[in-house]
Amino acid sequence: MRRAALLALATLAYGAAEASAAPDGALASEVRRGFLAAGPSSSDVPAMRVESAARPPSAGFALGAALGGWLNAAETLDFDLKTPSGDGDDTETIRKDCYEEAAMLERLETRRKTAGLTPAETLRAAGADAGGLPGWTRRLAAPVAGCGQAR
Repeated sequence: MRRAALLALATLAYGAAEASAAPDGALASEVRRGFLAAGPSSSDVPAMRVESAARPPSAGFALGAALGGWLNAAETLDFDLKTPSGDGDDTETIRKDCYEEAAMLERLETRRKTAGLTPAETLRAAGADAGGLPGWTRRLAAPVAGCGQAR
């Protein structure tokens, strides 16, 4: 009996800790909506324009759109750095990719901090692959190799 009571208490404490670490349902729903609205774009601008035509974008929607845009911009940059075009000079493409990735990261971080979420909580709220967390953490620590000091 005593063991069951301790187990129940531990379960409640764990559940409370998990609940406090997660965004509330309404915020998570908006983050997910914004993330999905970003689609394959390397920017949050298209999603924000469409949302603005219907209603003012919520902070959660803007955060999700920024997350989607940054993940896409980072993927595009990674691909372009690893896959030369063949014409011998990818300098302008890489410069543009670096700029877009850094701009999206800045918007993402501003919105994430305003929402009071960690990167892990943001990914969870969006329903995004948590495998992106190590890359996000590395990116916050240093610029992408090949982009110089761009942030």
